Amino acid sequence: MTIDWAGISFDLIPAGATVSMSESLSVNLTKPQLDYLMRGLRYVRSSYLMEPEEPSEKVLAERRERLAELAELKDRLEKAIPSGEAAKV
Repeated sequence: MTIDWAGISFDLIPAGATVSMSESLSVNLTKPQLDYLMRGLRYVRSSYLMEPEEPSEKVLAERRERLAELAELKDRLEKAIPSGEAAKV
């Protein structure tokens, strides 16, 4: 199933399906759309850091994994910004 949001088409992944973070997806974004994504990533990162969970080793490991995935995604998006333009991170 595909949805359109803010001029961007997204293919929805069926429930229960898994997708590797290493799989690539090409999306053409304008600079404002890229800024929206970067802002959203900051929000998601903050929400992971503020989850009210007991800091067990399992919870901390899962949090570190999610934060590492977000950092990787942020780095990939920053590489898409033309040189000379500052990312609003």
